[in-house]
Amino acid sequence: MGRGEADAAVGADDPALPLEKRLTALARAYLAFSIDNAELLELMYARKHEPDASEQLAAAVDRTVGSLERVIADAQERGEIIAGDPQYLTLVTGATLQGIASFAAGGMLAPEAALDGTEEFVHLLLHGLKPR
Repeated sequence: MGRGEADAAVGADDPALPLEKRLTALARAYLAFSIDNAELLELMYARKHEPDASEQLAAAVDRTVGSLERVIADAQERGEIIAGDPQYLTLVTGATLQGIASFAAGGMLAPEAALDGTEEFVHLLLHGLKPR
């Protein structure tokens, strides 16, 4: 995750938006970067915790995760999502987003389907799979 990806994710974040729209914009920016930079995405996560990983790479990953954590914390403050450990909720949200990105980057999901489906998968993430 280079500086451009982190900057795109941060630039996509609008704190004035309601959570679902805010998270959808952030997710779409992340997915677009991931699809266009599949090899970099794999390298980012594979090497982030290795001792010789560059500080710049680790900082870029942390910047993006920080954006997501900020969205989660803000949503909790507004009562838009459940209370709980914001780091854990960020982990669950980030794992979902990274899973979709990995599927798209690896060819298991068409890139257009990933981008076109962003709104729906964010909706499912926020509202669950149980019928209402």
